[in-house]
Amino acid sequence: MVKIISMFNNKGGVSKTTTSMNLGWMLAQKGYRTLLVDADPQSNLTSLTLSLSDDDDARELFYQKRDSNDIWRLASNYKQPNPEIAGEIANIISTAQDNLFILPGYIQIEEFSTTITLALELGGSKQFEYLAKVPGYLNYALRRIADIHKLDYIIVDMAPSLSGLNEVLLMGSDFFIAPCRPDFFSEIAIKNLATIIPDWHKTVSNFKTDYPLPCKPVFLGLIQQNYRPRRVNEDDDKNKPAKSFQKWIDRIRTTTNSILIPELKKLDIVISEEKFKAAVQNAIPYDLAYISDFNSLVAAAQDFNKPIFTLTQEELKKYTNLFGHALRTANENVEKFQETFSSLADSVIGLTQ
Repeated sequence: MVKIISMFNNKGGVSKTTTSMNLGWMLAQKGYRTLLVDADPQSNLTSLTLSLSDDDDARELFYQKRDSNDIWRLASNYKQPNPEIAGEIANIISTAQDNLFILPGYIQIEEFSTTITLALELGGSKQFEYLAKVPGYLNYALRRIADIHKLDYIIVDMAPSLSGLNEVLLMGSDFFIAPCRPDFFSEIAIKNLATIIPDWHKTVSNFKTDYPLPCKPVFLGLIQQNYRPRRVNEDDDKNKPAKSFQKWIDRIRTTTNSILIPELKKLDIVISEEKFKAAVQNAIPYDLAYISDFNSLVAAAQDFNKPIFTLTQEELKKYTNLFGHALRTANENVEKFQETFSSLADSVIGLTQ
């Protein structure tokens, strides 16, 4: 049965999109049929994964293809007299990586999000009972697509917002991960989640819908990333944060364990510490992974529309004009990120089995 994992943090700029692509790609490399779902109206995951041009005409041509599909088209299917998932509406798009697929994003998904909010507020009344199918329909549709395409994982890249769409996507997920940046604003965002998630859980759990949502999104942990590493000795961990970043990493972990985790435990939606420690090597609950700043490598990866850990030496030379020691360092960093995302994927697999 498919496992749906949402990447959620209402704070922007924490690399949710990049992490979604890299994790999905690595799961696919390990043989798991994985679908990326671009649920952000900006659709950056779609552009990154499918190498879409910035040209508006070219993008519109992509969305108008007969065999194409996107999250807006799929969600809008609820309006049909018989909103089953079959034919073109069940299509997903292949990517450059075997076993990896994407359901593209589309800016109009914001309209569906507004409809969800309206449904959650009014759908319980007899006058607006026609809205009852709206909140749970997208989750139903994604799981039907998973059955049709025999998917193992769905990774949902969510927008940094508190929208109705995010509310039902999270409550329809089996698991969620909170990417963070080691700074003051991420700590505030974690505190906010301790209030937001219980509120969403209560609202959606009490909503009578034609397509029930499970409301059991189990928290797997944080991904603490976008920090500058600092190696004092050759034997030091390549991902070891500089002291100023380590302070915020520790604070965010403490805030997570003291404020967020107790609230999630009340709802029974957090992975146990025992299972976490068994699946995630050398980690402190609930730090799922540490991922240092990609620096110039992220620009090269975006230029070639592939994860950093798949960049070849020739691609690095072509894009960065590096040579000698600088090129060797870049190659070492590519290998470091290969190890990091392979370990993250293994942890996710272990936690979700």
